[in-house]
Amino acid sequence: MGEDLRTIKTQQNIQSHFLKLLETYNFKDITIKSLINECKINRSTFYRNYEDKYDLIYKITEELITKFKKISMLNLSFLISKKRMTLSHILSPY
Repeated sequence: MGEDLRTIKTQQNIQSHFLKLLETYNFKDITIKSLINECKINRSTFYRNYEDKYDLIYKITEELITKFKKISMLNLSFLISKKRMTLSHILSPY
């Protein structure tokens, strides 16, 4: 069974605000306090989902890598099928 919708929404909230803070501040300057203030959540809510900001950035990175791999595989599959169509079109005598 999948994760609870509230947990997913909370994690999305934390991740999006963290990425927004990274647009302005260096990673080393972002504190959990500044993040939870941005997210409007309690400190315990953050720690229920992540060990620390290093765990948070790790999980964001893992998610991005997973999405990238899926997209890459879809693009590769499309290119392979397109190449097959092109080759079969060239090889077929009308």
